[in-house]
Amino acid sequence: RYLDFHRRMFLDGPPDDATIAAAARASGVRPGPDEGISDELNRNLQLAGALGISGTPSFIVGGQLLPGAVGYQALVDAIAEARKAKG
Repeated sequence: RYLDFHRRMFLDGPPDDATIAAAARASGVRPGPDEGISDELNRNLQLAGALGISGTPSFIVGGQLLPGAVGYQALVDAIAEARKAKG
């Protein structure tokens, strides 16, 4: 449901309160907080903080943190380096 909601929310440009509510109704998403989802988001935020991740995107490859949109080649190089280190 989320993907449908997300797409509907941005159909007419930047979302506002009215388009968000309409997208939620049309996609069947229930408005309001969901304790299970809130708990999961909080666990993710705590893990990100512990790992030193402060934004998206961020990648961890072989113990190396790659913050930001580092690009394809940087990811390829990091993976190759991690594989080499692993032996």
